[in-house]
Amino acid sequence: MLSRIAASLERSARPAGFGRGVLQGALMPLAMPNLMVGKDVTIYAQNNTGLSYKLGYTVGVNTCGALFFGLFFWRLTQWRRGTNGKRQSNDDSGAGSQ
Repeated sequence: MLSRIAASLERSARPAGFGRGVLQGALMPLAMPNLMVGKDVTIYAQNNTGLSYKLGYTVGVNTCGALFFGLFFWRLTQWRRGTNGKRQSNDDSGAGSQ
């Protein structure tokens, strides 16, 4: 799927701008597994508008990372709260029965 998206983005003769930078930046983390198995995937447009493309690419990478790590740490916090809540309720019920 990533290869198809990259190929369709590269067909355009126009230089890549901010929007395409955001899209390619957001898709960049998906490239690692493909690159590790030997598939050559374009992760950066050579024909770009310069600063606006680079800003878009940076926004895309950071947004994707923030979503991934934000959800990961939120889930970790929820899991820890759930585990601690069960321990406290078990401790409270055991202390009251003595």
